Amino acid sequence: MKKTQYPFEAPYAEIEATVDVFIDAVFHTLQSSFLLLPRGPGFVTYRDFQQAYEVLKRHTAGFSATEPKNVMDALQEQALAFVVLRTVLGFTPPELAYVAARSPGLTYPRILLALWTAEFGLSVRYSNLLPLSIKNASLR
Repeated sequence: MKKTQYPFEAPYAEIEATVDVFIDAVFHTLQSSFLLLPRGPGFVTYRDFQQAYEVLKRHTAGFSATEPKNVMDALQEQALAFVVLRTVLGFTPPELAYVAARSPGLTYPRILLALWTAEFGLSVRYSNLLPLSIKNASLR
């Protein structure tokens, strides 16, 4: 059986002559890493993330009603929804910290600071994230 040859292993003339063979070789190696999550003590489990995602989805009517009150209600029920929100927005923890620190009109109650701290791997992430009481929170 002939070993698969990839475009980077062949001269250009060969690729040009049999382009479909090389396209097939590349396509057969492509795979989605969408559901491949990193593992280890600094990461949440897929199950916990999925449950928090569903809480945020429910409170925001499938992400179509993302008013601050709806998001805060989700955070009150499931603190890990903060990690979900950050992930959905596409921010790494340091990127979100940078943007939020420079956003006028954003106040940080103690619970949001605790959640923020959790993003950097401290113990609140592993405390089963029970429903929280959020008072004096403001997202403008």
